Amino acid sequence: MYFVAREFFKSEAAGEFASALFLGTKFIFITHFSGEYGWVLATALSLFTIYFMWKRNAAAFILFPAVFYLHPAIGLNLLLAIAVLFLFFKEKVPVTGLAISVIAATPALYMNYLPIITNLLLEHGGLAVAQRLDLLSLPALLPARAGIVPLVLLAVCFAFLLAKKAQFSREEKAIAAIMLSAAALSFGTMLFSVPISDKPMELVGLAVMLLCASFLAKFDLTGLLRPALVTAMLALLCTAAFFGSASMTHYRLGPKISLDEARFAEQFRGFDPSLSRALILSKGSGKIAEFAGKIPYDLLSKHNISTISLMYYSKSDYLFEKGKQEAQQAIVASTCGDCIADANVDYLVVNEDYFQKKFDYPVVFSYGHFLVYRKTQ
Repeated sequence: MYFVAREFFKSEAAGEFASALFLGTKFIFITHFSGEYGWVLATALSLFTIYFMWKRNAAAFILFPAVFYLHPAIGLNLLLAIAVLFLFFKEKVPVTGLAISVIAATPALYMNYLPIITNLLLEHGGLAVAQRLDLLSLPALLPARAGIVPLVLLAVCFAFLLAKKAQFSREEKAIAAIMLSAAALSFGTMLFSVPISDKPMELVGLAVMLLCASFLAKFDLTGLLRPALVTAMLALLCTAAFFGSASMTHYRLGPKISLDEARFAEQFRGFDPSLSRALILSKGSGKIAEFAGKIPYDLLSKHNISTISLMYYSKSDYLFEKGKQEAQQAIVASTCGDCIADANVDYLVVNEDYFQKKFDYPVVFSYGHFLVYRKTQ
């Protein structure tokens, strides 16, 4: 954020303000908690792509296809941002070079995009229908993407500059256009139930922070506060808002795995460090398997693999994994007595606080209220 804002607005203060405002956002940290590391890296490389493009550095041609390789939705965000920038700064956007870089990277993109293209053209996997969101729910995503402090400051600064009849630079108009275009894309994808409707809101959040940083840099603070002090105050305010956030507290408390489950997973990994197959009956089953270094029976749980049928070459592969997910749900609901016997796993792990039933398999390990049964010899 610092490098992009400094280079784009030609202002050291804008760069410092942008980096401080970034502390107030939550989306990067939420994706860390979710384990979406490819998403985080793609976002960082997107910013560096624009930075190097503005510097006329050839590194932009390496990073541009890398973003698409890491995360298609973030690649779409970057493409939208570059398209809008091209409308304002044709001389700055090397369209031909970027296109050639993507073509040159085709072998690397092949494995990521072939299933999607195959399914779209031949309708093998089918497009998974995203959960339809209420129209009013998307604006509610903004505080998580941009942060309360950057949003409030942007509104206050914009109102003040309008009252002063200040002129807005071409750079500021371009960032505002990116913000509005990304918001429109988010609404559009939501209306058509495309499962990426929340991703463009990230671009909206980045645009909010950049625009706010530029507006703050316009104010003459000489004699009042030095820019460094303003940056420190912004960082402190954003950090306070960050740690006071209800959503961040929710993620810190571990909605995908409890502390007891994490402790058990560590002990289970010590008991058997091999990559064994396990049917885990606990609320955080997917994350327990991840922390314990095991292959979960339900691979679709907790971001182990994609739950979007569009990502699979054949419908049968997707339905096979979906069937195992439904079988585990049926076990928990006590509606499938044969599902455990039919499960091809090495271990059956039972959290007795979550699933109250004993089994005839030998117990080979226990920790707290967790029992580990050996299902196969």
